[in-house]
Amino acid sequence: MKEIVFGESALAYVFEKVNEVMLLLSENQKIIHLNQAALQYFDLDKSQLGQLFLSELFPQNTVESWENWQAKDVRSPLTFAFEKHMPLTFEASRLPHSSFYILIGKKEEAAFIPEEETEKLLKLLEQDLNLDGQHLDRLLAGQKINKLKLISENTLDVVCLHHPADARYLYASPSTEKIMGYTSRDLMGKVPYDFIHPDHLVKLSKNLTDSKEGLPTFPEKLELLFRVKNNTYQWFEGYSKPIYNKKEEVILILSCTRNIQDRKIAEMEKKERELIQQHLLSSSILLEKKKTIMEKLESKVLELEPQIRKEIRSVLTYIREVLKFDDDWEDFMIHFKNIHPDFYENILTQYPHLSKNDLQHLAFLKLGLTSAEIAKITVIKKASLRVVRNRLKKKLALNESQDLLKFIQEF
Repeated sequence: MKEIVFGESALAYVFEKVNEVMLLLSENQKIIHLNQAALQYFDLDKSQLGQLFLSELFPQNTVESWENWQAKDVRSPLTFAFEKHMPLTFEASRLPHSSFYILIGKKEEAAFIPEEETEKLLKLLEQDLNLDGQHLDRLLAGQKINKLKLISENTLDVVCLHHPADARYLYASPSTEKIMGYTSRDLMGKVPYDFIHPDHLVKLSKNLTDSKEGLPTFPEKLELLFRVKNNTYQWFEGYSKPIYNKKEEVILILSCTRNIQDRKIAEMEKKERELIQQHLLSSSILLEKKKTIMEKLESKVLELEPQIRKEIRSVLTYIREVLKFDDDWEDFMIHFKNIHPDFYENILTQYPHLSKNDLQHLAFLKLGLTSAEIAKITVIKKASLRVVRNRLKKKLALNESQDLLKFIQEF
């Protein structure tokens, strides 16, 4: 039998961090270790450790189910309900590379309710709003508030434990419901692959395989699309790392993820905005070349005899049509609407009399282009640009002191 020395093992550290009821059992159903939550739930003290068996905590039908499960196939978890102080759903799994079993009891919550430690602390703080750091530290110790549980209830990260064989969820921190919408019950029996976007499955598979086999000191951070409770995909950043026993064998996988949806949207908008600016600057250069060509053609035509000039007038008109740059603006509109899909609709609802040129100029301001960049794109002088903006302010019913740039950012 492989031994797990709890005073020195990483598994002991995990037991103390987990808020749910957690037990470690040997193959003969002896209780090897319980965390603080389990001691409280079963009304036990640490002096009883090593003296209890499964049959002393659970009814006979549960013991029989456990024995049948052991005899058949422990690769699939055993799930059963039990109620002492409160109803819990227990899930048992065998730790790989050992003859030990881990048993976790979770309560089912219909909706998010502030956890005990947070509520307890808030009530204490209401009694004395002038606590300094030292007094608060003594208060936390004196009232026996579990600091790790308090952190797990309010962290912005989702912390989970997985079975190394198939990455099945064994534990999810209380923050999971606030951040992803899922309760521990929702995740029971599921694996991360059930929630990851199909495009990112290969990346996740490699990461979890590396964790199963053992990782370098610094785990690789991944950015993945994860399906949350409302059935939409959101961006999360996270990593997974193995937890070893004394023989350096992986017995659990710890994952830690954080929602980065707002950051990713901002990054994509910035990238799209840069592409638009590059496109517009390229278009302005092309526009200048088109105008130069037209000026040269018109100059050459004027040098011809009147009769010949008349004959090629239709050709010149055709050239003007070919050199139109409306298509460039159509491309611009496509890119712009990807970033600000409601901009034109919102502003035209309030100011329906704005012209196409007005809307183009306002779009440039919305993108944060400088006066020099706008002047180059539209091929006009800066002095003319001031005239354009004064005319726009009048159409928008703005007074002289109002900033056009700040105004347009509200749409």
